[in-house]
Amino acid sequence: MENFQQFSMYPQCSVSGVNTYVNNTENMNMNSELCYGHVRTVSNDTNNFTHMRKRSLSNQDMHYLSDNDSMNKRLKKSIASPQSNTPPTREVEPPTRLEMLIIQLSTNLNTVSEKLEKRIDELETNFEQKITEKISEKVSIMIDEKLKQNIDTVREEVKSDMLGMQNKIDELEKTVKTKTIGEKSESRNKIVIKNLNFDEREKENEEITKNKVQTLLKDGLTLSDITLKSVCIKEGRGSYPGVVIVEIDNFDNKSKIMKNKRKLRANRAYENVYINNDQPAESRNIQASIRTVLKELAITETFLRKNEKLNIPGFTFFGNNRKTINRNANRGSGGVGVLVKDEIYNSYTFETLDSEVDGILWIKMRSKTDFLSLCIAICYLPPAESGRALDHHVFFQTLLEQVYTYQNMGRIVICGDFNSRVGRNLDYIEGVDNIKPRSVVDFTENHQGDAFINFLSDANFAMLNGRFGDNDFTYISPTGRSVVDYVCVPYEDMECILDFKIMPMSNIINELNVMPDRIPDHSLMYCDILLPKAVSKASYGDRNTTGLKRKFKVSALPNDLNFLTMRR
Repeated sequence: MENFQQFSMYPQCSVSGVNTYVNNTENMNMNSELCYGHVRTVSNDTNNFTHMRKRSLSNQDMHYLSDNDSMNKRLKKSIASPQSNTPPTREVEPPTRLEMLIIQLSTNLNTVSEKLEKRIDELETNFEQKITEKISEKVSIMIDEKLKQNIDTVREEVKSDMLGMQNKIDELEKTVKTKTIGEKSESRNKIVIKNLNFDEREKENEEITKNKVQTLLKDGLTLSDITLKSVCIKEGRGSYPGVVIVEIDNFDNKSKIMKNKRKLRANRAYENVYINNDQPAESRNIQASIRTVLKELAITETFLRKNEKLNIPGFTFFGNNRKTINRNANRGSGGVGVLVKDEIYNSYTFETLDSEVDGILWIKMRSKTDFLSLCIAICYLPPAESGRALDHHVFFQTLLEQVYTYQNMGRIVICGDFNSRVGRNLDYIEGVDNIKPRSVVDFTENHQGDAFINFLSDANFAMLNGRFGDNDFTYISPTGRSVVDYVCVPYEDMECILDFKIMPMSNIINELNVMPDRIPDHSLMYCDILLPKAVSKASYGDRNTTGLKRKFKVSALPNDLNFLTMRR
């Protein structure tokens, strides 16, 4: 406002005067030979004001006009003077105050315009961001609501399906339970007597059989107060006598019989007679299946002294008993051995490769009809806290040297109780060896476990535990559970393993419905190996040959054992 107040002091400051002045200035600039500005003359200024409204001049205006007149006179005089041949030069007038104000006004307008544009851009950006955020928020809410509805619908459907499935399972359980209870209740008070002498008169008169059983209980078991509810004799095969199924009046009397049945071994008249629990048909089938696949059994902790052997009908025993035991010990300690089914023993030649080291036994079996050979190492490493503890580094170093010694004699299987807890440690080099990872149930480690893992890596052997079916603990006792027993084969022979199972003794006892004096704390390890049917010397390295599977039956099992099965 201050600039405009100064501007209004001049006579040209009316609107029409300003316009006329600007137009005349532009015409003068176009006709002038100069690059900028214009030459003010009295005549031009006078003409410019002829069309303007007249008003009285102030002292300031008069002073301004007198300055212009004197300037014009000097200009004319310099143009008319002949003193110099130089062409006359017009004096360039500097910008007037009006021009400066106009320039300043233009600059201010440009500045304001730029600020307005910038502000508009900012407003547009903020508006877009707020609109986007608002839309995103609403869309997110809509998606969440829709997703929640769908999840609720799926949850209800799954819940309904699970409820229906649970009802079906409950019905099946009731049916199976009813059937099982019926079978168990029928056999709960029954016993089976085997190898009791048979009399032809028993076919027509059951009283004869009942009297024989009463005599057995009285003379053989010293039990005279047992009441027999029923007696049934089953016809035997060939020259073998049939079994006698006896139903006792109550379960307590049956328990007395089962607890005293060991007395029959001390009675010469009944030393070949056996008393067992009566079992439902399903349990008998399971027992027959387990016995069918047994051909070779590796046993640890045989507890035999010096040259003692296990005498089990249908098996041949190879053992390595502990050389030195405490003279005050009631029984032997440690020891390892192998029980071989007679049918296998007759088809192979067996050789003891090494039994010099306590706790390690190497057996070689070679087929009599072809060049098939299998080397089996049965091992027992006592616990580190045991009074008979061994240096586990020396133990595994010895075992490694034996592997290198016998590796060219045939395929190798190493099994036994190593009292080694390996936890999650790998028995192969990750990224180098193509070995299937194993599942882990025992996450505890010990020093013997670390040494065992190093041995497997050095020998290129892998344990079968956790790589076939469901993994389980191999040692189960009231004090705890652990995995300390293993079966191991070379990496390249993993494809020859058909099956591997760990069967806790409690499960087997429940399935067989037997009542042992005590339950062994080590589980049964079952390994099914496929070996070539016939291998020549030239083609021994061929691992892809398949063979025929045959089954055999076993009549008796030791209480504490680990075993593996070989198939041809």
